[in-house]
Amino acid sequence: MSRQSKEFYETFRKYRTTQFSAADAFRLFVDREPDAADPEPWEVLSKTQALSEDGWIQLDNRGSIAAHVTDPTHGAHPFKVLRAVMGIVVDYNISKMRDWKPHTVPDRFAAGGKSLPIRGVNPIISTLIDSGKATLRELQEYYALDDAVQMYDVHFTSLLNRAFADEAAMKKAKSQQSQ
Repeated sequence: MSRQSKEFYETFRKYRTTQFSAADAFRLFVDREPDAADPEPWEVLSKTQALSEDGWIQLDNRGSIAAHVTDPTHGAHPFKVLRAVMGIVVDYNISKMRDWKPHTVPDRFAAGGKSLPIRGVNPIISTLIDSGKATLRELQEYYALDDAVQMYDVHFTSLLNRAFADEAAMKKAKSQQSQ
């Protein structure tokens, strides 16, 4: 799959948004420090457009957001409209990540060794790059966060299944030796 787009309506205005790349979505929405400030509206809406009389307007700056993230009927406060549109965009980018539960490695497979995190790189991204499942460029340009998580799950599940199979083969070999 690749980054997808969708159109939606909020307070009588039509918008369309494209998913962020996996690398950008992790940076903006997932890997933020707990005390970090929320991303700026122009960052969240940088892949979003509003339909106006003049066509689609990119919402990647304060001016276009102020002019086009509004209720044309003036029924809703602009801040409420902005929060609603941003919420839809964020949810579209990370909704699957919110419900995602990573696999855990059974203790018997953990070697007890220490592994170092790669500074500034999300562990899912570093695993995909290290395993050859995706390049950094693909994660920066082509794949969405959902794609990266799905590839990670496939890779990790494959590794766990291989460990379970190896464990079963070792038990079988051991039992045959003792006979």
